[in-house]
Amino acid sequence: MKTLIMATLFLAWAGVAGAQPWIPLACKTNYVGQWNEFSRKMREASPGSQIYVPKPFPKSDTEVVEDFKYGYFQMFKGMGPDQLPRQEWPLYTGIQQKALTFQVVRVENWAPNRCRPDRQRDFFYLLHIIDSVSGREIGRAYVNQNGLLGGWAHFPEQDDTGAIQGPKPKAPRLAVALEQVRAKFGVKGTRPQYVSTWGMPACDLYLPCVAFQAGGRNYLFQNGDLVEFTLQSRGYSRAEMEATRTRRFEISGAVNPEKEWLVSLGDQRSVLATRVKPIR
Repeated sequence: MKTLIMATLFLAWAGVAGAQPWIPLACKTNYVGQWNEFSRKMREASPGSQIYVPKPFPKSDTEVVEDFKYGYFQMFKGMGPDQLPRQEWPLYTGIQQKALTFQVVRVENWAPNRCRPDRQRDFFYLLHIIDSVSGREIGRAYVNQNGLLGGWAHFPEQDDTGAIQGPKPKAPRLAVALEQVRAKFGVKGTRPQYVSTWGMPACDLYLPCVAFQAGGRNYLFQNGDLVEFTLQSRGYSRAEMEATRTRRFEISGAVNPEKEWLVSLGDQRSVLATRVKPIR
């Protein structure tokens, strides 16, 4: 019986972890030739080049972390500890002293910059950076799929007033998210993945949404809220979104966050996703 339970749990986990990444709407233009040329240059780059990383296109969490550390220290190359911005001390010294733990998750990129011609941006790696002794998360960072550092954010222990800050919101594990959705909304989802998009509210680089599919519809789940959409949902083209700044404000102002989210799907379209009501 125990063996059967373990096998069932393993298969359920494998079904979540092994799902193929997806996006409802592919990029309008294919830049494979330019992307392949950039990939070649990265793989041939030498230390000192702006596009050099130790592990181009990392294939494991260990390689992602190695690329992050390299990119991070490159940002402060030639600076002594006394020259560092104060907010960098916990991260900088923590890496030096090997006092940090890194949790790495893959996040699919649904933002318009996914479709730029200079390099491929299908996904990135989100790093949760944790103090190994206290267990407190001191920051997050993201590394692009090619291994180049994208950015990082600090989570200081105290705010400007000296008050202790609690843990930052964090996306649940994919299997847990599906269970939460099923229990609260009665929706049984498949193909879950973490997603970053532009819109209102945004599925942020440092706080992605969980996307999944069910019954021919697409869903986004974040902070206990669930929205649904299809490609036929009301929305706006890229041309309309970028027409004028005034028009963008008009579109943003028309979104009612109590009823809907504005969600970007690559470079072609943004749709209005409708909130799903809980079953209880």
